[in-house]
Amino acid sequence: MKTYLDFTGAQEMESKQFVKLFRDTKLLDGKYTQTDADLIFTKVKSKGAKRITFEQFNLALGFVAEKKGCALDALIERLASAEGPILTGTVADNVRFHDDKSTYTGVHQHGGPTTIDAGRSNYTDLSQFADRSNANERGVKGLREGEGDAKASPPTQGRKVVAGKVEAADKGKKTWETENPELDACIQEFFLIFDLNGNGHISVDEYIKVSGKLALEVPQLQSDYKQFDSIDVNKNGIIEYSEWHSYFKDVLLRDPAAAKKLCAAATKISGMKERGEINFEDGSASLGALHSAFLAFSGGQSELDGRSFVKLLKETKVIEKDFSTTDADLTFAKVKSGPAARKITFTEFENALILIAEKKKVSEDAIRQKIETTQGPTYNATKAEYTKFHDDKSTYTGVYAQGGPEAVAKGQGYVPGAGPLQQKLLRDRTTGS
Repeated sequence: MKTYLDFTGAQEMESKQFVKLFRDTKLLDGKYTQTDADLIFTKVKSKGAKRITFEQFNLALGFVAEKKGCALDALIERLASAEGPILTGTVADNVRFHDDKSTYTGVHQHGGPTTIDAGRSNYTDLSQFADRSNANERGVKGLREGEGDAKASPPTQGRKVVAGKVEAADKGKKTWETENPELDACIQEFFLIFDLNGNGHISVDEYIKVSGKLALEVPQLQSDYKQFDSIDVNKNGIIEYSEWHSYFKDVLLRDPAAAKKLCAAATKISGMKERGEINFEDGSASLGALHSAFLAFSGGQSELDGRSFVKLLKETKVIEKDFSTTDADLTFAKVKSGPAARKITFTEFENALILIAEKKKVSEDAIRQKIETTQGPTYNATKAEYTKFHDDKSTYTGVYAQGGPEAVAKGQGYVPGAGPLQQKLLRDRTTGS
């Protein structure tokens, strides 16, 4: 009974505990295997039960002794010698900077940090010791009180940005913008350069056109959708000024040397634009056209599902004999972010085009050109068959021969086919007179 309780910890034994008992006592061998143990356990347990009682366990020992061809007393004596279940585990390798405390530095040298400060033990809420300080959209800490609360307002087209100018309402309020007016002016200047139509935000086409020509002047800019997507925090397909301001403020804070180059480039490019020495409107919009095709089939969303991906490839005739629907599904599964993902981003869509080009043994540009020509998804529907008494109006009778009934009476009300007296009675009934 002691051995039984050591392995169960209760009054009933599970199948895995039954097998472990015989494994730990080295009774499993060629004559009596784990499968035999499972079969005997199933034989003695009650129907529908998942455990056996001590009485059923004793009954099972008789079947085990019979299977092994040994005396029952010898089997019981062997089981009684067990000192309980043998527990095994993986021993972690020695890690010097974790196990050797003489290498500890800082607060860990003195016992490590604590969430309970000295003399303070009456915490009632996590917020009393969690970091609740202000942060921008990207989680960057260190903002002053009130700096991250309001959205940055977009600069207006045609207005000359003057470094150091502070609106009257903001006087006396210390923010990053008021303390770094030249850098703030630089960010605004660049936004005005990219906002070609002056509508207060930057579309993907505007971004591609401008960044493609400024890549040499401004190394921080990349003429691809990946960077556009990283700036577009709320994923609505456009870059708002607050997103633009937050992104480039982080860039300038991380690299002061890049800040000087960025501001110098902004002044230079703005001047060239005013003098007509550079024209962004004639920039290539091939990536913009590809993105437009992506949005057309994704329903304007930033991600495309597998069915829409296959539909896009079918309608642009990318799916042919050398690239089947199955190949499209496999490509989609290969580029998506993980097993649980159901959709792909535009960057992943571009990666898919590379794999498609390799499969079809053509250039990536050839695949892009096919997709860029699409006018959007086409939808097919079943055309109803001709029905004489519905489609042939000469067969109509009664009120339908006169144009059909009216759901809402016009003027004082009129019922087709009713005489003058009937019309008057109907009007009186309606008005209650």
